[in-house]
Amino acid sequence: MSSPKSADLRTAAAAVVAMLPGFLFPFILTLAKPASVSDSIMLALSIVTTLTSAVGTAIELNTVSEFGRQLSDGRMPSTSAMVSYRRRVYVFGLLTTGIVGPLLALLYAVGSDRSTDFLIVCGLMLGVSVITVFSSVQSGILIAHGEAGYAVALQFLRPTLPSILIIAWPAMPLLLLPLAFVLGEAVRYGLLSWKRNRILSGYLANRDEKLESRGMLWQSFSAGMSQGAPIIDRVFLNAGPTGSISMYELADKLYFAAAQFLNYGFLVRRVGRWSRIPTMTQQDARKLLRKDLTVVLGAAAVIAVVGITAASVLQLLPLPSIWSQSLSWAMVLFASAPLTMWIMSASRLIVIARRQRLLPWLSALTLATNLVLDIIFFSLWGVFGIVLATLGLRVCSAIVYAIVLWRILPSMTAPLAGQVSSG
Repeated sequence: MSSPKSADLRTAAAAVVAMLPGFLFPFILTLAKPASVSDSIMLALSIVTTLTSAVGTAIELNTVSEFGRQLSDGRMPSTSAMVSYRRRVYVFGLLTTGIVGPLLALLYAVGSDRSTDFLIVCGLMLGVSVITVFSSVQSGILIAHGEAGYAVALQFLRPTLPSILIIAWPAMPLLLLPLAFVLGEAVRYGLLSWKRNRILSGYLANRDEKLESRGMLWQSFSAGMSQGAPIIDRVFLNAGPTGSISMYELADKLYFAAAQFLNYGFLVRRVGRWSRIPTMTQQDARKLLRKDLTVVLGAAAVIAVVGITAASVLQLLPLPSIWSQSLSWAMVLFASAPLTMWIMSASRLIVIARRQRLLPWLSALTLATNLVLDIIFFSLWGVFGIVLATLGLRVCSAIVYAIVLWRILPSMTAPLAGQVSSG
């Protein structure tokens, strides 16, 4: 059996493989296309990102939590339980994607000079989100089984083909880009399904316990509300000078790459372990969390320092002005890396505790705080104020999540501990 350090290294390597094409894509796009075109593509791609966060992540995390509880003793849910679970998840995911995706496209188009092509690009790009609904169940099962590295590494498939197309054919028709994204996600789904079938064939399908999905609705609703924060940011930026969206998206992509590296490389594998906390004693659970959170937050602090330093050095080079400005914005975002990882860790523990009903209230507070900070900071510092508002929002959110987690953590293992002691 591999050591935790070697497992971290493998998962971190998989995260690098997964993120590199997505990290490079916006830079390739802004070099090959004018700002007006890159703004439209990045805005359409942000809809996919929003839906992935609100729907795909909710499905994946709920699947990790539910399957992790049942796979721990070498058995898996019955066929009927799995079919019922998938049906409920797919209906929820497809309905949400079909309603929210077009609404976001219209929101970004109204009041701006976006052309009909923008709406067509958004419509085609929604194919990625549709397939992600199916992919998220498969990746959740793999993570619960301990195959986080495989599930993470396949993330590279989605942006690879579009990047290759832009490099090989800079004058390519605009509508080919979203189709390339869709094809990449379809291949990812196929490989995830193949791996899942191989893994589950080794389990005994003799557990008839229901796989819960109700908590996923609260989690997805909460994630959707949380995504309202970057949506509000983009509405403000859309009113700024041409290129503001691209500068923000480039800065956010740099930070997002760092956050996803930490998520995939250090957090995802641990969430698979945390899904077994309800079967642990309080003492063992606390020991596990103390150790894991020290590693995750420590890695985030290191990434923050490295990111700020690297961005400062890169600014000394003769870069395109849009890149140079993005680096300044990225340095502010990098400073919030430990805060982001704490928020992500706490939210996942809330899901594992099956206290998802708390999440919409937390997201509503986040949304209201973000709106207030955006109004104040945009009035004072223009588009750069939106970046500062994001940092302020993460500080406030980290404090709130710490209070909530401190209140609910003792109850996660209390019922089981009582059963053990009374037996």
